[in-house]
Amino acid sequence: MWQKEIERKYRLTKSSATQLAISAMRQGMKHVLSVFQCDWVPDFDDWRMKDAGIILRFRYMRYTFGDGPKWLVTIKLKDEHKKTHYNRELEASSINPERLSMLSEVLAKRIGTTINLERVLNKDTKYCKSLGLVSHRMLLEKQREEYSNSADTVHLSIDLLPPPLGHFAEIEVNDDLSVILDWEKRLNINSNMIEVDDYGSLVKKLDPIGNRRTLTFER
Repeated sequence: MWQKEIERKYRLTKSSATQLAISAMRQGMKHVLSVFQCDWVPDFDDWRMKDAGIILRFRYMRYTFGDGPKWLVTIKLKDEHKKTHYNRELEASSINPERLSMLSEVLAKRIGTTINLERVLNKDTKYCKSLGLVSHRMLLEKQREEYSNSADTVHLSIDLLPPPLGHFAEIEVNDDLSVILDWEKRLNINSNMIEVDDYGSLVKKLDPIGNRRTLTFER
């Protein structure tokens, strides 16, 4: 079953990111996760999934606080209206890997190609090349601090992205924009902080003439 997600993103400075974390806890939110994430969004050489309006994202995670799945595979259908993202998602993770076959069936119906998602998840290069799954729309690393309200219905993520992007935040709920608007007031987030672009678009804008879709931390 598709899950609804309503999300707003905000551009922050280092100091405003710190203040936002303090405000969240003062408003009764709990710090639940510190996690390093690597997001990979592949596509076929003919950009078949992009043309179909589908995002296929593979997320790999390492936790320094809290716990959760080690990987997450998401099919996302995106829509944006008045600076707010309205998404529908299907997910499988290391907690419920049996769902990968269902995601594969959904993709096959929408793009006409069957993908063994487990092989792609495990970075089987030869298999990806055999399918023509050789392009990527984004490869992005980030450090995420996640907070949630007591009912676990509102999620605030404060992200540090590699230079030159820096700090961002997201508020995510399931089905009611008014909840996001209420939390913006509680957390002193003003409209000037709203970022319309998603991370993929922000990374691409770093090199509008070329083909830069990768942003990772220096090792």
